[in-house]
Amino acid sequence: MKKQFIPFVFLATTVFSSCVSNKVFADLESRYADLKGVHTDLNKKYDSLQLFTKALEKELEINVKNLTKTQDSLVQTRKDYTNLQNAYSALEENSDAALQKSIAKNNELLARSTLISSNSIRVGSIIMLRFKWQRGDLYFQQWEE
Repeated sequence: MKKQFIPFVFLATTVFSSCVSNKVFADLESRYADLKGVHTDLNKKYDSLQLFTKALEKELEINVKNLTKTQDSLVQTRKDYTNLQNAYSALEENSDAALQKSIAKNNELLARSTLISSNSIRVGSIIMLRFKWQRGDLYFQQWEE
């Protein structure tokens, strides 16, 4: 009888006892539910961040294209600026050369006018010409005595 009683006790203890108490099981189950909710929230955040990342990548691509266009425009503007500076320098040199020619011509006329002892030249007996130097130009006036 003892031999039959031992397996019966063993069977009864395994059937009526569990590995984990109900309190611990309920606690684990609630923690599992909490973790499942956190997991769902994290997955939603991950998906949201993926969409945000794709939007940022598109924006970056657009900004890179704009940067390239701006750099090309800057290079062209610098070339134009250099060309304008060169043209201005050439005009300035030509202007200086023209001024020098004008000064030389005026000096020559001034030298000619100093050779004449008076401001007037008698033409015939009645008409006289008077010349006048004004602002680098020579003017003639006619008068009678």
